[in-house]
Amino acid sequence: MQDPSEPNKIFDPQRQRQNRQRRMTMLQRQADSDFLGDLMADDIIARLDVVTRSFSKALIIGNCSDTLLDWLKERSIETAIIDMVPAPAHRPNMPPHLICKEWDKIPDLPFRPDLIIMIGVLDAANDVPGLLVQLRRTLRPDGLLLAEFFGVGSLPLLKRAMLVADGDMPRPHIHPQIDVRSGGDLLSRAGFAMPVADIDMLSVRYRSVRQLLRDIRSFGGGYALTNKIVRYSKGQWALLNDYIASQVDSDERATESFALVSLSGWAPSPDQPKPAKRGSATMSLASQLGKKPD
Repeated sequence: MQDPSEPNKIFDPQRQRQNRQRRMTMLQRQADSDFLGDLMADDIIARLDVVTRSFSKALIIGNCSDTLLDWLKERSIETAIIDMVPAPAHRPNMPPHLICKEWDKIPDLPFRPDLIIMIGVLDAANDVPGLLVQLRRTLRPDGLLLAEFFGVGSLPLLKRAMLVADGDMPRPHIHPQIDVRSGGDLLSRAGFAMPVADIDMLSVRYRSVRQLLRDIRSFGGGYALTNKIVRYSKGQWALLNDYIASQVDSDERATESFALVSLSGWAPSPDQPKPAKRGSATMSLASQLGKKPD
């Protein structure tokens, strides 16, 4: 019986591990197959390039590209990776690979990081607020958290196609998604300083639903809810494919959308800038708004 003090489990960790293992297998067959994860890693690098402070120890949770590892290595940043499955065999020179049983619980670390990068898995935790609190406590003071995942607004084409295939008995196929406003609120509730949340829409054109599902699986996605899995019949797959085919453009491609949500926050530190206290202003806003321009 589940502990009543624990949140209800949305995700099945065993299914999540199976999805992660399938991702590793796909990476072994084709090293650059994680197109979506690599895109997130590139965005993380772009954000780090504008941060003026330096870092010494980094923790990566979830997907990790060679480009991101090279960026950290070039700056002599000691790095460790957390995943549900071991490192892929074709990448023997990867940093230490720590195994977690579920995304909600961080295993013992070899160091205390001042940078945590989380790619593609924050929204796959059963207790997102609790995990963010863990991450904030794990960081050194004035340490930075950068997290990216696909949020509300992602996969509208696939969702519509699945509704058509389900007919009169719609079922959950895609897990609940976090919107950008909720992401910023979650950071604040977890105690992060200077929280920032933003969103970018990504459009990708596919020739078939098979290609779309391949990208999702290479990313580590797939059905991982605790609900019983209901397999599609051949007839339902035909309905799904027919709907996708009805949405193609003149180049015989259908467009799918991904909402890339990015979160950043700092572990509190006495050295960080703080907002002025309420009532400390020496000038009236009303008087300034009432001034006429010269």
